[in-house]
Parts: sequence; structure tokens; C-alpha cells
Amino acid sequence: MANSGKASEEFFEDHWRDRGKATFIYRFPDTGDILKRIRTMIGKVASGTRLAEIIGPQPADYLIVDHEFGTFFAEVKSCSTKKSFPFSNITPSQWSTSKRCEAARGNYYFFIHNVTTDHWYRVPSSVINNAQASSFAWSDLEENFRWK
Repeated sequence: MANSGKASEEFFEDHWRDRGKATFIYRFPDTGDILKRIRTMIGKVASGTRLAEIIGPQPADYLIVDHEFGTFFAEVKSCSTKKSFPFSNITPSQWSTSKRCEAARGNYYFFIHNVTTDHWYRVPSSVINNAQASSFAWSDLEENFRWK
């Protein structure tokens, strides 16, 4: 079965929504969401590539404001590779936004879902931005960044 990432995003949203009024969660619409809305509204197929050019990249999947954890951008990544999470799963705009957020002393986290083990990891962007490798071994994430 193909990994679209939607199941991981749904789990992530449910986690934060379950916290009730103590948490505000905003999901930035991605190209697929907007394309689906357009198709529904006008009943025609539009070019996803062209639409992405018009909309431009979003800074992350979510903006979270939580009474306990503060305010942060959250990018949800799901991955089913056996040994590691490859940084090639991060888009250029996500790299750029996470670095700009870090420079401004803001918080940006990558929530990485290992679909194979159903384990989740919360990794600060500063850790990924300063990594010397092109991926993180699941064992390293398990030891240092386990979230769920």
C-alpha cells in the first residue's frame, strides 16, 4: 500500500485536538487540499503543478499554539524505509522555513512517523539543520527523540 502520509497527519491532528481548548491547531492547506476544493467547486480537473506555482509553498503542515508547549511550526513526515529517515523527504521550502524560524529563535519541529513500527519522533529543526549526515537512523531517533 502506498504511503500518502494522510493517516499520519490524521493521528497527529487527533493528538492535539484531544487536548481541547488548551491547544489551537491550524493546518496549512497543501496543494492537494486546494486542488480537491477546486475540483469540488467547479467540477473540473486543474493542473496540480500549475496550482502549486500559484499558491507557493507552505511553511509547514501545522501551526500549533499550546498552553504547555508554546507556539511552534510542525511538519509531519511519514516514512516506511527500514533503516533510517532520509532528509531527502524534507522539501527545500521546509529547510528554508525551519532555518529562518530557528534564526528568529522560534520553534519548528519535524514529527516523523515510522509507519513500519508505528513509532513517532519529535525532532527539533536545529538537530536536522546541524546534522552531518543525510539521514537519521531509526535507532538514533528511538534513543533521543521518541514522541509516541
